[in-house]
Amino acid sequence: MSDKSFKLNISLSRQTWEKRTSLVKLIKIFTDAKVDIRFIGGFVRNALLGLPITDIDFATPLLPNKTIKLLETAGIDCILTGVEYGTATAKVEGETYQITTLRQDISNDGRRAKVKFTDCWKTDASRRDFTINAMSANLEGEIYDYFSGYNDLINGKIRFVGRAEKRITEDHLRILRYFRFMANLDFQPASVEAYNTCIEHAHLTKSLSGERIWSELRKILSLSSQIKVIEKMINDGITSHFLPQNVSTKYLVRIYELANEHPSLNAIVDQPIVLLGCLLKDKKINIEKIATKLKLSNKELGELSKLLSPDTKMNSKMSKIELNGRVYRNGRRQFLSKLVLSWAMEKEKNNGSKLNDDTWLKLVEKAASVKEKVFPVKGRDLIERGIPEGPQVSDILKSLEDWWVKNGCKADKIACLKRL
Repeated sequence: MSDKSFKLNISLSRQTWEKRTSLVKLIKIFTDAKVDIRFIGGFVRNALLGLPITDIDFATPLLPNKTIKLLETAGIDCILTGVEYGTATAKVEGETYQITTLRQDISNDGRRAKVKFTDCWKTDASRRDFTINAMSANLEGEIYDYFSGYNDLINGKIRFVGRAEKRITEDHLRILRYFRFMANLDFQPASVEAYNTCIEHAHLTKSLSGERIWSELRKILSLSSQIKVIEKMINDGITSHFLPQNVSTKYLVRIYELANEHPSLNAIVDQPIVLLGCLLKDKKINIEKIATKLKLSNKELGELSKLLSPDTKMNSKMSKIELNGRVYRNGRRQFLSKLVLSWAMEKEKNNGSKLNDDTWLKLVEKAASVKEKVFPVKGRDLIERGIPEGPQVSDILKSLEDWWVKNGCKADKIACLKRL
């Protein structure tokens, strides 16, 4: 069957890409060389849905070494991190674009594939995860759809290309991507069988790197309108392979509600660690174990530990002195996260009551405006006053700092040193 038989009777507007000078420059390199190249995957999907386009990827029959030579001859910098899989990343005017040679996956261990390059567009499309990601578009905007992805797109269905089990065993991350696309696009499973296959094979996610799991999970958590998808993942045992079994969405629901009712909170709520903390709060968990599993950075681990510490529970009628002290101890950004989580916890306890919302909101606004203070006394200040170096300096410094915090973080160095 010829490639033309898979061409749709709709096209993408060239304006979709011709406004980007870097993209036009890159395309010209291939057209001048008379090399076939198409937009692939998410670019086509999002363009058809009218969604923002972030990543722009290309596919071409040109072999990787020839693609790299073509780009370098044109003065384009290439990043070769995926060249063994046929991918070269071109850097044009500060923008990056992935260009991958058409290929067939010969074998796969669930994480890495052995590939064979091809010149067949349908063969390349057949290795894609979902039908909605298997479409391509040429430089005239003509769309090629080998597996009825457009029908699934307009009908709001998520469907594997081919058998679900085969796709999942090729790359275990596709289980999480399945749920992520359900959430991101508000799509439904095209078949119960495929959905159940994801559940039955969820244990395979254990072999994935923590970075890949966290990358998908943080994207799912950020989709506030799709709490039902997260609940499905928990109830059907998907998350139990990388999170504790007793996680709950109750605080996540409340914090999403707060962000919806008070848009000024979005910058606080829209932090992956805050959303993860909502799932884990009030659970007996080993934070370090979770951080290791998800390969959280040291900064993320520190933020999560503070967020889940027992003193997270706060009173909406907190005094200004206490507010200043907590902002100092936590840092404003971290304190605001703890404050909003405490608000969500109270809201859950009171079955969604808005009775104290105004008080909480004013407290958040006050905390956001508090200037972060710096304790004015250093260890050398004590040594200069005759206190011998050693543990005594640390003990006195801590005692002074505690007094300074207890009194609203206002005293200057002179006032503090008078306490000696």
